[in-house]
Amino acid sequence: AIKQLSSGLVNNDEVRARFLAEAQVLASMSHPHIVPIYDYVEQEETCALVMERLGGGTVWHRFVNEGFDQRTTCAIALVACSGLHSAHQVGVLHRDMKPENMLFGEDNVLKVTDFGIARVLGNHDTLATPDGELLGTPAYMAPEQASGADLGPPTDVFAVGVLLYELLSGRLPYKDDGGLLAIVLRHVNEDAIPLNEVAPAVPAPLVEVVMRALARAPSDRYPTAQDFGIAIGAAASALWGSDWMDGLGISLREPGPILD
Repeated sequence: AIKQLSSGLVNNDEVRARFLAEAQVLASMSHPHIVPIYDYVEQEETCALVMERLGGGTVWHRFVNEGFDQRTTCAIALVACSGLHSAHQVGVLHRDMKPENMLFGEDNVLKVTDFGIARVLGNHDTLATPDGELLGTPAYMAPEQASGADLGPPTDVFAVGVLLYELLSGRLPYKDDGGLLAIVLRHVNEDAIPLNEVAPAVPAPLVEVVMRALARAPSDRYPTAQDFGIAIGAAASALWGSDWMDGLGISLREPGPILD
């Protein structure tokens, strides 16, 4: 798969630098649930990334067209946590986790994609680019990201929490009316709507795990993506048994604490 800057953006120094940063970020990571980059091309009017082609569709596409049961939804969140934890260990935040940024390969291996706005931990870049573009998707954005505060692994934990909430309930954890600014302000100033209020069929152990991930204060969330993944797995095992991942149709390739 080739991801190329459009002709209208290739001469924008800021965008071009961000695109190069994406190439460097992706090239620095190797994990079975992160899409690999094979090459980066920068020559005159061409800036392109060459990466693995994932032809199985996005999580969002499958969710809308087929839907997921609760066990499959938990497995998807585990994959996200596994890939993100690996990225966090080398100092990389994703900052734009959402169902559209998780893709299935032809072999049904699910991978996290699009680290295009990732930033190295400790880099205090502002939320917006110089031309006012918001870095991140407001519906999945952690409060500290929306307010321009310091970011860390709990920022990505929050986004996966939103993803898990949405796949379990069919809706987002905040009201989505009133436009972009209203959505961002809700994430900063309001608590998420309790999952059990909008989806009573979701078991209490899962509700507890999801709502902790959506805490407004980063210190009240799981400190790492690995911790979040372990909590999801523990809740799922308590509900469906230790073999709950069998027969889900998703290939899980990452060993270790999260998927064990």
